[in-house]
Amino acid sequence: MDSYKRRRDRENKQVKSNNIELATVTSPDTGQGVNAQGVGEYREIPLVAPFGIRWNPPLGQNIQLIKNWNNGKAVVAVGTIVDQFLEPGESELFSIGGASIKCKANGEIEAKANGGATIECKSNGSVVINSLVEITKEGIIKAIDFESTVHGGVYYG
Repeated sequence: MDSYKRRRDRENKQVKSNNIELATVTSPDTGQGVNAQGVGEYREIPLVAPFGIRWNPPLGQNIQLIKNWNNGKAVVAVGTIVDQFLEPGESELFSIGGASIKCKANGEIEAKANGGATIECKSNGSVVINSLVEITKEGIIKAIDFESTVHGGVYYG
């Protein structure tokens, strides 16, 4: 099959396919958009996100494409498949390295570093660090579960 016929066949599949397609990232964004493989190969796909959020899907990640073949063959990537459950009304920012910030439906915020600290901003105004230390909104520092916690230089009372 010559290259012209392959190209025409691919374009026919693309035109007849839905306006939404799942594709796999073959090259992450390096400033020009991502490349992905779906029904066909797509190059330099712009990434779309809400204001204040930047994202760059890693190699091999499935992404959702929206296509508008009737208006200049425009294709944009609008998101990735959600692989973890969130409660209704929650949002989470996360990196491939394991860092995350979760805005909970009850108004609390939880920030985590991969293998490191967890910081929770509670709705009562307190801050909890690694489930071990609580700083109240009045600035009082409390040890949580003081008896079973290994510590140095901090004494009860």
